[in-house]
Amino acid sequence: MMRAGGALDEAVPALSVSFRFLLDRHAVWLQFVPEAAACMWGVWYFWTRRDRWNWMDHGLLLLLVGALCTPFGWFTDETMLLPAVLAGLYRAVDARRSFLPLAVFAGVALIEVLASVQITSPYYLWTTPAWLAWYLYATGRIGASAKSMRRDASLPDQARSR
Repeated sequence: MMRAGGALDEAVPALSVSFRFLLDRHAVWLQFVPEAAACMWGVWYFWTRRDRWNWMDHGLLLLLVGALCTPFGWFTDETMLLPAVLAGLYRAVDARRSFLPLAVFAGVALIEVLASVQITSPYYLWTTPAWLAWYLYATGRIGASAKSMRRDASLPDQARSR
């Protein structure tokens, strides 16, 4: 049924579809490889945290990774990521992190919508990775280790040994 409608030949702005078009336009199975990898990662991610699993923390990251690797999706489908984006906003407030990345991402996406960029345009490919990057930044999963490494490197040798 999907083959008759031509949906498989349509350039959908999803990273998995771009992956397939990059390697072999006719090998539809390729766009499911990132989702399969995300599922395996999700099982590993849950299994290593099963004793302290928290859906409001771990589940939101799982949602973002799933959306990043989805085999078929549109910009409008990203509304499901709003809980993760808002959770990132609340965590950024608590950690006193800058809102600038979120403002830039949301502003550029809004400009695309207001400029009537077609929903099939590849210009929307960046949005899902941007929401994931925002969440990782806002929750301190990226940036915190670099700061601690810089702080450790700036300490004198005697202070590190204490």
